[in-house]
Amino acid sequence: MSTNNPRPTKARRNASAREKAAQLRASQEAAQKRKSLFVKLGVLVAVIIVIALVVTLIVRNNNAKIEDSGATPQGATAAGGIVVTSADSVAEKTTDRVDVTKLTAPEEPLVRS
Repeated sequence: MSTNNPRPTKARRNASAREKAAQLRASQEAAQKRKSLFVKLGVLVAVIIVIALVVTLIVRNNNAKIEDSGATPQGATAAGGIVVTSADSVAEKTTDRVDVTKLTAPEEPLVRS
């Protein structure tokens, strides 16, 4: 019973198996490196986005100009404070206009009792 395709020798089968294993190992290592690179890049992009958002919020909030003069809220003093008359109410006051540049500091500090 001879065949036209003789069976490869054991050495050739081992060499073929080693070659296939080496190719499989190389492709798995390449896939692992690729996956690791994508994870690192994803983390880097996320950190950059968070930093950009924080910087944007800080710049936007620092650019807001507070007016030196204008209407004060109802119930506020000329300096912009709110007078509390009891635990659950504030003093009645009409809306005044205040110019912060003309305000003066009190001569003596307020004493808490």
